Amino acid sequence: MTGPSGAVGDPDPSRPDLAIPLPQVPPPAATLRFLLTGLRAPTFRRARRNTVLWAVAAVVSALLALPAGPRLRTVALGGASMLACYVLARAYLLARLERRQGEFEPGWLAQRSEALRRRSFEVIRCSLHLDRGPQPVDLTSPREVSRLLRLREGDGACPVLSVEFLYVPEPGGHPAVEQVRRPLSDVGFAPVLDPWRPARVSFPAARYLPRPPLAEEAPRTSWLLTGPVQVTVARPS
Repeated sequence: MTGPSGAVGDPDPSRPDLAIPLPQVPPPAATLRFLLTGLRAPTFRRARRNTVLWAVAAVVSALLALPAGPRLRTVALGGASMLACYVLARAYLLARLERRQGEFEPGWLAQRSEALRRRSFEVIRCSLHLDRGPQPVDLTSPREVSRLLRLREGDGACPVLSVEFLYVPEPGGHPAVEQVRRPLSDVGFAPVLDPWRPARVSFPAARYLPRPPLAEEAPRTSWLLTGPVQVTVARPS
């Protein structure tokens, strides 16, 4: 079965703003990556800022050790040296990980876009925009589906179909509503709807795009529901 948004057998719902992850690695490697770089998400701007702070701490520790006694100076300079080595290793790893992230993200976005194109969403409202204003359309009515098909095949001006559908903003959250509008000529009808099931809409040309991160937050996506749409409807009478 499918819920408001999703595909059969896939529990991860599609939504506009997916969080872009780091490349998946085994748990021990992920733990080591976090200990060395502080990364749990691709927040490289924040990680670089923290690296600068660690470098400043190493310099300050070395300067404070100079006027100290010989024994304390040796210990303090040793600590500052270790901190400086950590800063160099952290900066190197961050540069490597950021390059790898740039190689990983296009493939991840392509995979999520393919999953989005396979999904269907529950339609809650549909209306046809004509000269006399929007008119509600019942996609589970064979008679109204036949009317839509006649309008699409007619020679007059092509009306616009507005479709409102549900998606789940966050796993386990309450459904939200999104609306798309298409000329009737760009709407494909799949007459496979059982009388007791609501209509569903899918987007065969949809894709995810990266959204510029806000300040030091992890990057997220936005979805682009372009191109034709496919709607399940009742069999026309």
